[in-house]
Amino acid sequence: MYVSYVNRTKDKCDRSITAKNLSTCIYTELKKIFEVHQIKLKDVHVISASLGVVLAGYMVPLFGKEKLARFTGLDPAVMATFSPCMGFSNTDEYPVSSESAHFVDIHHTNMLFSGYVGLLGHLDVIYNNGRRQEACDDIDLVANFIGNMKFFLNSFTRFNYTFL
Repeated sequence: MYVSYVNRTKDKCDRSITAKNLSTCIYTELKKIFEVHQIKLKDVHVISASLGVVLAGYMVPLFGKEKLARFTGLDPAVMATFSPCMGFSNTDEYPVSSESAHFVDIHHTNMLFSGYVGLLGHLDVIYNNGRRQEACDDIDLVANFIGNMKFFLNSFTRFNYTFL
């Protein structure tokens, strides 16, 4: 499932959509898919990036006591970057931790600009000190971000992996 906040808002700050509301919508759709296809949460690997890490983090508790098999966060966003558009306050705790799944891995390539600074999972991979990546220009933050996603997704090419 691919969710794009930018396409929904047409590049403006739609204050009617908060991160928690959007997470509930994503949860509702995933729950339908899981029921129709008889997918167990213990077999699910959620991969999210940037603000999606925050959204997925808010979604996880909605499943109740069951845990995901794996939660991967690619360049988790600093929640304040999206405040107040997504309804965050400075006192909100980051919604992802090692409790979010049986195994939580977080990949940092863009810390200190818009990426979260801190350890969140069972495994936190910090590439090049979490700062500018060698193959990217100093100002090309998109290349840092997209490069992380490409690197991670390409690691699945040797496996029989089904993406929803």
